[in-house]
Order: sequence, then C-alpha cells, then structure tokens
Amino acid sequence: MSARPRTLTAAAGLEAAEGVAAIVFGLFVGWEALFGEPLETGGAIAVAMIGLLGGVGMLAVARGLLRMRRWGGAPALVTQLLAIFLAWNLLRSDQYGYGLPLAAGALAAAALLLSRPSTQALYQDSR
Repeated sequence: MSARPRTLTAAAGLEAAEGVAAIVFGLFVGWEALFGEPLETGGAIAVAMIGLLGGVGMLAVARGLLRMRRWGGAPALVTQLLAIFLAWNLLRSDQYGYGLPLAAGALAAAALLLSRPSTQALYQDSR
C-alpha cells in the first residue's frame, strides 16, 4: 500500500470537520426541540436526527478516506455536492456567515477529492 497523499488527508479533514459541524447542529436542534419552544416539535426532532446520523456518517466516510478505502470517494463527493447546494440556499437568504465558509469548504474538499493524487490513491488497483 502506498503512502496517502496530502490531498486525500486534507479532504478527509474537511469531511470530518463537516461531520462534527453536523453533529453539533443536530445536538443544538435536539436540545431546542426538547427544552425550547420549537414551532413543530416532531419536525425539529427529525432534523436533529438527520444532523446526528449524517454527521456520524460523514465521520465514517472521513475515516474511510484516511484509510484510502475506495468506497469513501463517492459518498464524500456526494456530501460536498449537498453542502454546495445548502451553501447556495444560505447565500440566497443572505446568511453569508454560514454560506460562505460552507461553500469554500465544500468546493475545496471536492477539488481535493477529484485531484489526481487522491483519485490515484483511491482507485490505484482498478486499472
């Protein structure tokens, strides 16, 4: 097994950071659903669960990237596409403080994932 390229390590780091952010968001929404005054408790709990499960999934994908597992590439790229979509909607609603960092991180992670060293490391034996 060859050495892991820095581009793949950086992409895994960004994926992990997004996973941690999703978990924190899920915990916040869950706390507000249970102890705050949400407009709809059921919807808030559903969003909290999606955030928590999605964050755990992103951490698993980041671990797969660090171990240079082929299966980690596709879900990591899908995560970035969804993050770009979310960032676009945040920017359209004038929430630049959330949208700009999310867009920058997602674009950087996608570029790192699609770089030649990353794709060669993930798919080196598929030729």
